Amino acid sequence: MNFKTFDETENPFLEGLTQYLLDLKFPKKKCGKNAKGKQLNRANIVNQEQDKEVECIILGKVRCFNKAELVNSSMTRKHGDLFEVLQDFIHYNHPEFEYTSICINKNVITNWHRDKNNTGESMCISVGNQLGGGIALDLDDGTVLEVNNKNTFLLYDGSKVRHKTIAPESGNRIAIIYYKANEYNKKC
Repeated sequence: MNFKTFDETENPFLEGLTQYLLDLKFPKKKCGKNAKGKQLNRANIVNQEQDKEVECIILGKVRCFNKAELVNSSMTRKHGDLFEVLQDFIHYNHPEFEYTSICINKNVITNWHRDKNNTGESMCISVGNQLGGGIALDLDDGTVLEVNNKNTFLLYDGSKVRHKTIAPESGNRIAIIYYKANEYNKKC
């Protein structure tokens, strides 16, 4: 398995972006299963011990289940300025990295999973006032690598490598994941 880390502490966008995200009121999305047993958002990855709501924003392109192509998320229109800053943030040191979408999770704890709706490599960084926390990767040889990616980009293929969130000891952890969304090629 290939992965790389990139320290972003000298990125001029880091401090302002971190404070903006800590102050931002994230929408709450229900997760898990509803009373009828229907799977809701992210039920396959969100830790069942977590509250039944998660704080998450997806910017850029998302799959639209009644169209054959990716479309701009409603959050992209609502948070256009944030979308631009996040683009500047990654392009400062990684202008060659290609992505369609950006997922921002606030204090979301996940189970082991693969990103079945992504394709290729993802870049993930956490920001915030957290102590500890990060991401665990299940390596090809069966060992688990724990990476504290606070202010550090982690490049890995989340569609192939099992991974999960490591909860911080304290504080707010905001994960920013840049990825390529799979196209949904079948109209419903």
